[in-house]
Amino acid sequence: MSDPSLIQDPAAAAAAAAAAEAGAKVFREMTIEGFTLYGIAVIFTMLRTYARLSSVGIKGLQGDDYLAWVAVVRHPSHY
Repeated sequence: MSDPSLIQDPAAAAAAAAAAEAGAKVFREMTIEGFTLYGIAVIFTMLRTYARLSSVGIKGLQGDDYLAWVAVVRHPSHY
């Protein structure tokens, strides 16, 4: 996006500045929502792991139990 200060028309510069501000607000809201949902997913993964450890013990864990933690560690912000 071009710099609003480079635009000659004051109305166009104001519109570009407003669009940039709105985009920043949307990005912030999406970031908050994404990390909130990530936190909830981590809590559920912890509860699932606790339940599996309580029921089958550490030697009874299977591949999906480990893959759940791979997904937690490989958070989408790393992509």
